[in-house]
Amino acid sequence: MFIYHFLQGRSCSRNKGSALIFKELATFQFGSNFKRRAMFLDLTDLQILNLLKENSRSKLTEIADKLKLTPAAIKYRIDRLVEAGIIDKFTILINQKKVGFEVLAFLIIYANSKAHLGTIINTLKQFPGISKLCVLMGDPDIIVELTLNHMNTLIDLLKRLNQIEEIQNYKIWIIQDIIHVQ
Repeated sequence: MFIYHFLQGRSCSRNKGSALIFKELATFQFGSNFKRRAMFLDLTDLQILNLLKENSRSKLTEIADKLKLTPAAIKYRIDRLVEAGIIDKFTILINQKKVGFEVLAFLIIYANSKAHLGTIINTLKQFPGISKLCVLMGDPDIIVELTLNHMNTLIDLLKRLNQIEEIQNYKIWIIQDIIHVQ
């Protein structure tokens, strides 16, 4: 299995299940000099990532036992993944409905022009219940993740949305169920 990545017109390959990931680390020293750093992910790194994705609170000893390595080796690999930016953060997954958020939805926004995106985003940041704003290339322009405590909050949000002149059109998709995929 070959995985190809392109960097300034050159291709690199790595076989036997390994992945090659380029991470740009900018170091600003008297101008725009920067270093490129490549990190090879082997099968063990990918297994560690999968185990942490399932449970970010896993103990080093648990991961080490599963992968037949020492906890020190696991810690070294995790630290390296964090330093390279492959792991951004360790977090939790909250069941929104169990903590009182009854309405989960996606708001799909079409702007009058790409030039209006900044204005729309700044306005939306002030709305309650917006957990994520995703700016897209192409149509639609923005997808907004909503986490609201009541249907009336959604209705109020949509009324406020109608007052934003820079929005050409929008759709609301209410989430019926969330299925987590490992």
